[in-house]
Amino acid sequence: MKRIYVECNLLSRPGCLGSELWFEGLDLSKLSAEDRVRLLKYAADKHGVERVLEVLGVSKVTLWRLLNGRSPVDDGKLVRVL
Repeated sequence: MKRIYVECNLLSRPGCLGSELWFEGLDLSKLSAEDRVRLLKYAADKHGVERVLEVLGVSKVTLWRLLNGRSPVDDGKLVRVL
């Protein structure tokens, strides 16, 4: 059986920042709140704040709250930046 991996082009696909298949096996419920914030900060550092804002569809204030732990990073937001 041949596996097909879909690559995500950051410039042409507004809905994701990385590959669409590799994270499907992850159990996101095991991640702590600190780990979720850390992953979001990594995405913002790697791809830029503007790109993360576009992918998540949130305001700058909401992103600031997420990055500073004032609002929880839910599974839906986490999957979009993975």
